[in-house]
Amino acid sequence: FLTQWLDLGMKLPKGVTEEKILKAARAAQDTGAIIPVYVGAEADVRAAAESFGVSLEGAEIIDNTSDEAKAALAAKFVAARPDAGLSEKAVIRKSKDPMYFAYALQALHELDSVFAGLVHTTGEVILAASTMLGLAPGITTVSSIGIVDAPYYTGSEGNLFAFGDAAVCVDPSPEEHADIAISACET
Repeated sequence: FLTQWLDLGMKLPKGVTEEKILKAARAAQDTGAIIPVYVGAEADVRAAAESFGVSLEGAEIIDNTSDEAKAALAAKFVAARPDAGLSEKAVIRKSKDPMYFAYALQALHELDSVFAGLVHTTGEVILAASTMLGLAPGITTVSSIGIVDAPYYTGSEGNLFAFGDAAVCVDPSPEEHADIAISACET
């Protein structure tokens, strides 16, 4: 699943879909790779898609602006993730942001992944993900990984190679290096 929400740079409420993401999601959907799920104000998502000539057929829109949707998500999230340490009130407050709403859905296994980096900084994405998803068991260091498809490279994974934490953990300790390596290998 692809979840996305991005600002069009127009005077529309935050949570409106961005042209590049709409077109990429449609192209990926047309190959059969994904079923897009857009999180944001439904009217704005539909208006943006129409303005860019992108069909939403077969995609799902989850409107995070509905008080009922936020309350239902919060109750479900708190029941399923008491370890997150968030009250229903806190989840409702965070769910006003489509990115937090989407990560809560992912934590509940209602989405497979969230795409959020086009108009959000790495720090914003990591904060939302770690708040709603948490870290993997045994991992205490937040880090990132980049995966590159290099056509003239051949390694154990074919043309893919990964580089760990190029943007998150500054001057890591040996223990943090270990966490980063373990996380990168698991990815």
